Amino acid sequence: MTAAAAAAAGQDQPPPSGADYIEEPVYVRRFSIGVTLSVPVQNQIAGEKVTQLVSTAPRLEVVSDNKPKGRSTGYGLMAQVVLTPRFALVANPLIRKMQYNSFTVLYEGVDNPNTPVDERRGTNIEEDSRARLIDVPVLVRFFGKDRYEEGHRWFAQLGPNVQLARKVKSSRETLHPNQTKSFDDSPVSYRKRALGGTAGFGARFMDEFGISVVPEVRYTRWFSTTFGSVSGRSRRNQIEFLVSLAF
Repeated sequence: MTAAAAAAAGQDQPPPSGADYIEEPVYVRRFSIGVTLSVPVQNQIAGEKVTQLVSTAPRLEVVSDNKPKGRSTGYGLMAQVVLTPRFALVANPLIRKMQYNSFTVLYEGVDNPNTPVDERRGTNIEEDSRARLIDVPVLVRFFGKDRYEEGHRWFAQLGPNVQLARKVKSSRETLHPNQTKSFDDSPVSYRKRALGGTAGFGARFMDEFGISVVPEVRYTRWFSTTFGSVSGRSRRNQIEFLVSLAF
């Protein structure tokens, strides 16, 4: 009877303290969201003077002086999902505005180099175009520290990018060779989707409340261009500085 009571009492005792489970601290959440500000180094429309021979019979030459406006600063959201202790998947859609002006001259005919006067017929076109661009990069991020290590951390990233063009608007004033004027508001030709690849690096600085500041630099190589008209051509190379506030 005494032995049975002692055995029952032993079953009710808690396990030794050494068997207690200790959870490993996590310094990077499994899922985090935030907001992002992006400042490109240059406007996505190239500032350039373009000369193009359209036809030879009759001869038609186009000369266009293109001037972008602003740097197309962008803003958007950021979402990060941790895949492994050092790898994460990041989606970061960004909205930016694009605007440019161009002055284009259409030269018809052939100029006689032996005379001081240009015999060609000229048509002058002043154009103002603008659009809303949405960049959607999806990047795989590698961190220098895993999510169980305390402290700030650097990262490198790589992945595809797609640019969507929306709300493209243009206005043109054309001065014809007979000195009459006409107006046109049809949108400049553009591609609705352009694909590219993005690479970059940055750092994640965290405080004790789990709020992170994430500065980074990204380079995107666009495989196709959103705008390809002689009066306005997209850059194939894009460099931008970004900063995100993540929670």
